[in-house]
Amino acid sequence: MIKTSAVVLTMLAAFLAGVPIALVAIAGAAYTLLTRRVKPQKVHREINWQLLVLFTGLTVILSNLVSNVPAMPLLKSLIPSFVERAWLMVAMASTLAGNLTIVGSVANLIVVEAARAARIEVGFAEYCRVGVPLTLATLLVGALLLWVS
Repeated sequence: MIKTSAVVLTMLAAFLAGVPIALVAIAGAAYTLLTRRVKPQKVHREINWQLLVLFTGLTVILSNLVSNVPAMPLLKSLIPSFVERAWLMVAMASTLAGNLTIVGSVANLIVVEAARAARIEVGFAEYCRVGVPLTLATLLVGALLLWVS
């Protein structure tokens, strides 16, 4: 804990001093990895390889081709006359809509997989019984907040 705390404080100081965040992160991670006392095999056993492949696939393919959130800047550049409040509405909706179904967000998939590992099954219909009303309610509240602001 002492080493980790020292690394975190050093990283925070470097970040606040203006060192690029990517450089700070890689330096902190490299130092932590190079001075570790945990066997690599133990770390490798803890990696969720299916989730790692999923993230890679989303980052490389889906997020750049079909996902609505990364498409927002592209759409905005194609339709510059779209009013600011409408862009805020689309951005809000594209974010909150991920709560609708299990596959709507990587975070949802992570939670369902973690639950499964704990022997708790969350099915699609069961998730939707909460996800659909929650999504509709948050979209309504968000739209009202944008409308009155």
